[in-house]
Amino acid sequence: MEGAASRAAVLTSAKILKLTGTDASATLRADMPKALLAVLVLLAACAKPLEYAEYKDETGAFSVEAPKDWQPDVSGPFPEWPARKTQWLGAIADQHEGVAIGAMFTIWRMDRKPTKKQRKYAEQMLAATDALFEDEQPEDVMTAAGELADFPARAFQRELTENLGGGLHGAVRSHPSRISGVAVQTPAAYYVLEYRATLPLFDKHLPTFQRMRETFKPGK
Repeated sequence: MEGAASRAAVLTSAKILKLTGTDASATLRADMPKALLAVLVLLAACAKPLEYAEYKDETGAFSVEAPKDWQPDVSGPFPEWPARKTQWLGAIADQHEGVAIGAMFTIWRMDRKPTKKQRKYAEQMLAATDALFEDEQPEDVMTAAGELADFPARAFQRELTENLGGGLHGAVRSHPSRISGVAVQTPAAYYVLEYRATLPLFDKHLPTFQRMRETFKPGK
């Protein structure tokens, strides 16, 4: 989903996750070169399954199971922009001047009853989500109707290219990517669960998004 919602989803600060894993045995320490030992420890860390825990939004907006070691970046809502964004960065493929792309998981809560002072929000962000529930869709967006947490929902997916760099800082680096997600319609709000990843990372981190989607519960 491109437009205001996608543009607003760019991270303002990149958080690099630390790898953790089981250390090697004393025998390996004695017999193997340090460089090889470091590689083995890193591989063990990468192979370690993610552990999940329930994440509860502090405002009561939703709950979901997410990797317990991941710390989300949270912003909003604001007086003239009644949307709350919670975003996890699962992996980094590239970054430039504080903007990272890789594997990102975002949950939006968007108030469906904006005031007159929130007209810009209604015309941009809210209208883009309204459009997902209409019969006709752009050719480059695939959608499917269904339910999530007993509410009407629309799954969506599209391909795109994300660019970093350029200008005075070198050539533009292009990354073919995919967005997959689901929009949930409750009486008070839209919830949009979005997974955005470069193509080399997409399948690897898709199970995490599926876990979040299956355990998502909207709040007030």
